[in-house]
Amino acid sequence: MKIGLLVAGTLPDSLTARFSRYGDMYEGLLAGRGHTFRHYDARGGDLPVTADEADAWLVTGSEKGAYEDLPWIVALKTCLRGILKSNRPTVGICFGHQIIADVLGGQVEKFDGGWSIGRTQYRLEDGKMLHAFAWHQDQVVTLPKQAIRLASSKHCENAMMMISGYVLGIQPHPEFDADIVCTALDVYRDTLPRTLTAEADRTVNQPVARDVMINMIDTFLSSDIRAPEALRQVLLDALAGDTQVPR
Repeated sequence: MKIGLLVAGTLPDSLTARFSRYGDMYEGLLAGRGHTFRHYDARGGDLPVTADEADAWLVTGSEKGAYEDLPWIVALKTCLRGILKSNRPTVGICFGHQIIADVLGGQVEKFDGGWSIGRTQYRLEDGKMLHAFAWHQDQVVTLPKQAIRLASSKHCENAMMMISGYVLGIQPHPEFDADIVCTALDVYRDTLPRTLTAEADRTVNQPVARDVMINMIDTFLSSDIRAPEALRQVLLDALAGDTQVPR
């Protein structure tokens, strides 16, 4: 499968030695699974002309907001409308999740409850729990009408969604590992609440469901099942390997 990466973010200098391009950490999510990749620098105006330039699409995170009226964000939204109409499997992560929701009629805001950073607990719609790394203040506060919620957290009601069997939106960061979170904490510590960074420091090396989230994304992209309710169950089952029933 050829996956088009719509790259919407940039790297801090401290990560350029590990990832020469921001999109490399997203390519790394699905490396070794038989896929090929093409990177599009959305911030630089490099966007696909047609949706059939790839078999599937992934929209990355970004330090910008999906609601910002920047020329490259406006152009990316126009591009996404064409991709979403094509019924090619499309995954959005963090900013990607938010901009897809925005394009499809949802609402994205800077959450007045503040930031979510570091290891965070999410409740799946089947009642199980998983942990993943979060790093955001913006979030989807209203889902698009056709969206099915898959997961939520204490501070993010719409943390994962699926739409029409062809769109998967994920607010946390399966592309992050503990080293990336530690680097981000070092870079942004002075701009974040001390109580949040202290908790993130304390829990950063505790287990997260990174591998099963990656498997879930790959399952979504490759699945022959596109009926929404059936695919919803497939995705929840794919996440079951690292979840637990709350006590």
